[in-house]
Amino acid sequence: MYFIAGGDSLYPVLMNYGISNYFALYYEKAISILEICLSQTANDPYVLFYLSLCHKKLNDFEVSEDFMNAAIEAATPAFLPEMYHHLGQIYGRQRKFAESINALQKANELDPTNAEVLFEIATTYEEYNSNKTLALNYYRLYLKEAGETGNNVEYALTRISRIKEEMFFEE
Repeated sequence: MYFIAGGDSLYPVLMNYGISNYFALYYEKAISILEICLSQTANDPYVLFYLSLCHKKLNDFEVSEDFMNAAIEAATPAFLPEMYHHLGQIYGRQRKFAESINALQKANELDPTNAEVLFEIATTYEEYNSNKTLALNYYRLYLKEAGETGNNVEYALTRISRIKEEMFFEE
C-alpha cells in the first residue's frame, strides 16, 4: 500500500489517515480526508462515526447528530453501544434531554457493562427533570454497577446526598 497526501490512495490507508488526524486533534483535516472516503463508500460506519466525532469536537452538533445516526444505521451490532453513547452526549450538548436519555438508555441496554453510561443518564435526568427521583435512582444504580472503580463515584455520592437533602426540605 502507498499513500500520497491529497492523492488517490487506497481506501483503508486514506480512512486510517483521516482517523489518525482525529486522534491528533486535527479535526478539520480529518473531516476533509474522511469526506473523500465517504464519497467512495457512503455507508462505512467507521468513516461516519469519526466524521460525527470530529463535528462534535468542533461543536457542530446538528451535523454530528446526522453523521452519528447514519453511522448507527450502517454499523454492525458491536459498534452500536458506543455510537448510542456518543449520540446521547451529542443530544445532551444540544439540550435535547429526552433524546439524550433515550440514546443513553439504548447504549446501556446494548452494553450493560459500561456503568459510566448510567452516570450520564443520572446527570441528564438531574438537569432535565424537576423530579430528582429518577436521577437519584440512576446514581444509586451507577454506584452499584461501577463499584469503587467508577470514574465518577465521588461526584455521584455527593449528588445523592444533596438530592436527598433537597427532597427532605421540600416535604
